[in-house]
Amino acid sequence: MRRPLFCFSVLFLAQLALALGRGGSPRLTVACAVLLFAVCLRDGRRRRQLLLCGGLSLLLVFLVTGSFQKRLADWQALEGATVDFTGWAGQEDPYAQDRGTVHATVRWEGDSRRTLLELRGLGDELRPGQWIAGRVLVLSAREDGDALGGISLFGRVEGTVEPIPPPEGLHPLPRLAALRQELSQAVWEERPGDAAAVTAAILFSRQGLLSQEALTRIDRAGMRHLLVVSGLHLSIAVGWLRGLRRLGLGERAGSLSALAGVWLLAGLAGFSVSVLRAAVMTSLALLARLCWARADSLTSLGAAALLLALASPPVILRAGFQLTFAATLGLLLGLEPLLALAQSLWEGRFGSLGRGPRWVLEGMSGSFCAQLGAAPVLAAHFGYFTPWGLFTGFLALPLVMGVLLTGWAGAVLTQAGDFFAPAASLLLACARMLSGGFLFLAEAAGALPGAVLPVLLPWQLALCVLVPAEVLGWLLLRPRLRRSQSGRLFLWGLAGLVLSLCYAGLYYRGGALISANGETGAVVIAAPGGTVVLAEGGEGWQRRMLTSQLERCQGSGPLVLVCSWDTDFNGILALRQELSPAVTLVPEGELALLRAQSSAVFLPLGEEPLEVLPGVRVACPLPQLVSVETNGRKLLKSWAGYGIINESGIPPDGDLLVDPDGRVYPLAPELRPGRLPTGDTNLILKPDTEKGERVKG
Repeated sequence: MRRPLFCFSVLFLAQLALALGRGGSPRLTVACAVLLFAVCLRDGRRRRQLLLCGGLSLLLVFLVTGSFQKRLADWQALEGATVDFTGWAGQEDPYAQDRGTVHATVRWEGDSRRTLLELRGLGDELRPGQWIAGRVLVLSAREDGDALGGISLFGRVEGTVEPIPPPEGLHPLPRLAALRQELSQAVWEERPGDAAAVTAAILFSRQGLLSQEALTRIDRAGMRHLLVVSGLHLSIAVGWLRGLRRLGLGERAGSLSALAGVWLLAGLAGFSVSVLRAAVMTSLALLARLCWARADSLTSLGAAALLLALASPPVILRAGFQLTFAATLGLLLGLEPLLALAQSLWEGRFGSLGRGPRWVLEGMSGSFCAQLGAAPVLAAHFGYFTPWGLFTGFLALPLVMGVLLTGWAGAVLTQAGDFFAPAASLLLACARMLSGGFLFLAEAAGALPGAVLPVLLPWQLALCVLVPAEVLGWLLLRPRLRRSQSGRLFLWGLAGLVLSLCYAGLYYRGGALISANGETGAVVIAAPGGTVVLAEGGEGWQRRMLTSQLERCQGSGPLVLVCSWDTDFNGILALRQELSPAVTLVPEGELALLRAQSSAVFLPLGEEPLEVLPGVRVACPLPQLVSVETNGRKLLKSWAGYGIINESGIPPDGDLLVDPDGRVYPLAPELRPGRLPTGDTNLILKPDTEKGERVKG
């Protein structure tokens, strides 16, 4: 076995994911599969190695999950108790000023424990890195992939939070958090706007400064990953830092400076999962160079995954972890064979491959393979796929490199005194100009046909898994196959890709798709003639999640907003500003004031069905009951405002989806798929149902 550590890491992660996601014995499924596969191997040496990796990984999973569950039970004993804490403030919540995280030491009954606190009621805005003390009512202990140890406490501040002087000793993490806040604010305050926000995101992974409109455009173009500091950013920085050896410092000094710079940049990016993965892999490569050894990329990837999973077991269920490792795996598996194929095609037609064309081919191949590897994770977690993202990453690469160079130089010079202020302003202006080009590219790509393909139903997700697997498998196997075999495999993969693209045009033909979200309390109905949104309103973060829910359903045509009785005047105006609907249906009590304040189209919810879209009618037959019909078929009834969905059996982070044929597909594993009765597709959501009740209309 060439890469035993990588094999061990894959088996360990698979069993750990089953143990945490479903609990108990499903992890034995992986062990049985390993045993079956090992029995089929002819090579006795590889069989023994595979059995050893499977047995050791299963043992480690038992130890890790047992220890984690014990620690979680210990922390859950604090629920309902008021405890004292001291610590330093982490990144503030971009959606609420009185909410944030604190890396704290909790004192309770004479015992002190370190943990991550997520607090509400902080009051005045705290600066990241600032040391504070106070008391907190612990509401829950939760599995959290962002916390060291995988457990964080959620609570409410009791009384006031007092700033305290830093304790004695060396504390680099709060200093890095404070420096990150200071530098990113300097970049933002130079000239606030989306261009400056993109610069701050590329340099420091601070996406909270971006407007929702800009984020939506970037998402549609498949360029969101470029706003998170990861392997791309660190590889560029390492190339620059290792260039110091040309100044006479030598090979080892250049590698050491690059190693220090990698972890400095990781700290300034907030130690996100993606940057930690890249930092571990880069550090292993640099350490191997210092020891005159050769680093293996797949082994480094397995080591990084293993370290992060051991430090925080729940992180393996997070979208960020799965995205960064899937994208890196696709890059490592597909880059070399795809680049070799492209090079052979180029040389066969144009002759020798020069330095410039080779750089272009490497960039295109890397972007394509990374996005291809991340496609199944994007589809599973976010419910859509951005096909143009296979190429926009390469087009945005020069812009990102320019932003990194000019932005970092400008941010550093802002801290160097007034003498360097003009140079800092000039460099940051260049970074903003490049960021403006980034936004223009995102807007242009997002406006292309088929920019976002919804992936909500099971067989759509299967296509998003099979097609990348076929493409990467063909690239890996092509050099070993005869020409006829290679061509046949390529045609099968191409047929699967064409099938998935063609299905996008037929997706909503002949019916509507319903999405009921358990966290926002919102219902999205994507009908052939347009989209109807039944929204509760609520806080800003709920409206942003509703925007993401709309992105998943990808309804075409005009949007109609139906506001709940629980939504007040200000909430209705906020929803209008966030969603820009063509028509808004509101309770009659709010109608006069809204028409006096805004020239938008507001219509009352009445007892008689009102045709708001071609073939789509909305009515209020009973108090606080909304009925939606499409083409004469009853489609949905929702009771008591839409916040009642939060009290149904839909998990807080999941959607209940109903396809055009009436099949129900929950996106969360806690709900079992069912099927609505043939005929009317009538989904009723009301208070006295444990789950979304499905009855014949």
